[in-house]
Amino acid sequence: MAALAALGSWLLVGAAPITWDAPAGCPSGDAVDEQIAALVRSDASELSLVHGQVQRRGERWRVQLRLQAPGGREERRTFEAEDCRALARAVALIVAVHVDALGAATKPAVQRPESVTWTPTSAPRAKVRPAPSRDEPAPRSVAVVPASASSRTQPPPPADSPRPRVVGLLRFEGGVGSGILPGLGAGLGVVGGLTGRGWRVELGARGWPARTGLDASQTVGVRLDLVGGLVRGCGVPTLGRLRMPLCLGAEVAGLRGVGTTGVQQPATQWTGWGAANLSAGLSVAVTPVVAPYLALEGTVPLLQPQFSVGSVAVTQTGASGARLWLGLELHFGSRRGGRAKTIRTRPSA
Repeated sequence: MAALAALGSWLLVGAAPITWDAPAGCPSGDAVDEQIAALVRSDASELSLVHGQVQRRGERWRVQLRLQAPGGREERRTFEAEDCRALARAVALIVAVHVDALGAATKPAVQRPESVTWTPTSAPRAKVRPAPSRDEPAPRSVAVVPASASSRTQPPPPADSPRPRVVGLLRFEGGVGSGILPGLGAGLGVVGGLTGRGWRVELGARGWPARTGLDASQTVGVRLDLVGGLVRGCGVPTLGRLRMPLCLGAEVAGLRGVGTTGVQQPATQWTGWGAANLSAGLSVAVTPVVAPYLALEGTVPLLQPQFSVGSVAVTQTGASGARLWLGLELHFGSRRGGRAKTIRTRPSA
């Protein structure tokens, strides 16, 4: 997670001092000041203090905004967004609205005239009304009342279509494993699935080819190939760009054995194999789509098939195994970077 670097700069919007405290990667105080100045329409503000504190929470940003007016009246607001620039625009809009509202409220009232006479600039046929007689009542005066600041409609903060909550996942991986088949060997796999905020489900296919087991006398050997499928569910804690999937699932596979060493007429035999699968992984979102992947896996077989050549027992699968995987994940449907942004407003406490 990027370290927070406090940026405190005193700015002036009319007569309102503003403190902007934000980590690296967010717009600077000068940038926020320029956005406010572009939106403010009043000449001055009666705000005595404006303070914005920005923090990063996982993949989202949160700002705590405090507005204080003369007389001790204070208003607090909290916003969350997936982009710190969106937070800065929302803060600029809220401050500008308050500045305009207070500026209009503090302007001197418009003097009410005794009466208003309206003269048309052009009239094809103007009718001249005779002067009223003494018996007729005098015309009533029309008073001009300035519009109050409270009658203004406060524009809502910017909000776009939300980011999709579920995206697709595809991972290509290679690994090394030991404990199930004889010796240390390599494996390949492809895994697909769906992932959301804090969870994922995976379905994949894997293969562990060409592992050779020998009998105790090292005279008879069997080649073993393991090909099967994987299904599991994961909880995914996140820390910035880091995702840490913790998964539990099951493997179902076919185990193929064929005699090699010391066998004149090799025969192929298939048998079923299954295991519980536990893993702890780590992926880094280099881009919104691409994330390198590393995981450590443990397997606990439900069956331990044994292969023999004639009456000679050659090898048996292990009671547990460990695997190390390295791969590349692709995420489809993500809108980070060019995605739409959503700002949620939480009422002050």
